[in-house]
Amino acid sequence: MKTSPSLYQEMTDYLETMIAGGVFRPGERLMPLRELGNRFGVSPSTVRRGIEYLCEKGLLEMRHGSGTYVVEKRSVPENGERSVAVFIISDDLRDSYCAHALRGVQLEAARRKWPLRLFFSTYEEAGAPDFIERHRSAWQCNAVIMLGCYDGLFRQVPRCCPGVGMEMCNSYGGAFSVLSLDPFNAAETAADYFREHGMRHVKILSHELPVFRMRADVFRERWAEFGTSEVVEFDSTDVDCYEREPLRDDSCGYYVTSGTIFHVLAWAFHRETGGELGFERRILSVDGKSLILPGYEPVDTIALDWQDAGALVMEEAVRRIEQPGTPARRIFLNGTLKTAERTR
Repeated sequence: MKTSPSLYQEMTDYLETMIAGGVFRPGERLMPLRELGNRFGVSPSTVRRGIEYLCEKGLLEMRHGSGTYVVEKRSVPENGERSVAVFIISDDLRDSYCAHALRGVQLEAARRKWPLRLFFSTYEEAGAPDFIERHRSAWQCNAVIMLGCYDGLFRQVPRCCPGVGMEMCNSYGGAFSVLSLDPFNAAETAADYFREHGMRHVKILSHELPVFRMRADVFRERWAEFGTSEVVEFDSTDVDCYEREPLRDDSCGYYVTSGTIFHVLAWAFHRETGGELGFERRILSVDGKSLILPGYEPVDTIALDWQDAGALVMEEAVRRIEQPGTPARRIFLNGTLKTAERTR
């Protein structure tokens, strides 16, 4: 009986991404199959079937008594030595919405036969003064893609190649095209949502980074027509955010500009009360992380399809490469209201 592809797809998607991004290089030996199974929570037979699937695709080869290796002979892309550098926040691709975007980038790059070079960098590392210099090789590619809120971390960026930033606001003087969820469309959706539920006052829970401040400011301006609001802003190191905003008031609505902020608050709320924040307060979160990331509590959210967003990021990178001199663009994507299932 054949193993269902869905059982090993998470593992094979991860391996394909690592190979496409150059993290697992041609000729490199992979970790043992047992270790792969433990990492992805699948049986040895499922791991083997997944490896066989990648062997059939020409990405891996199994050498008897030696292990599994990335195939050394790689086809030369039709566009020569051109490549795109991709920065992403973490190498744990199961625990980041950016991983879904990366999959979109990867699929679009494969369709166009563009090789990718993958770089993993935390926000703290990206904010270091020597970040650009340490990753100088990335800016030697034909374009640079930043997946995640790297906005505001750099003093300046090289102008030697175009960039595209997902969930960024600052174009760095036109060096970067930026793509994000449309804050104006989200504000309209949120205003309708809170009006429908009879709210007159909304607390806006936001973050210091520009893309979140924009969401907060645009919604506050839109909501002024219908009621009152106040902004509570957290910085990137605010581990005690719940102590300052415990969300005790169930008479008002809460507009949360990032799914990560909701996740932190929901965890603290459950720890203190035993309740589920998304069901016990009228909360609307932005970005849809609660729909795709393990461990996130259900909550009403304005969601993007992050894989589609990643494909558009890659399309924009190719556009700027193939049309030198064309200006950077600001691309807004409409989100979709997704309502969490309430059982009480």
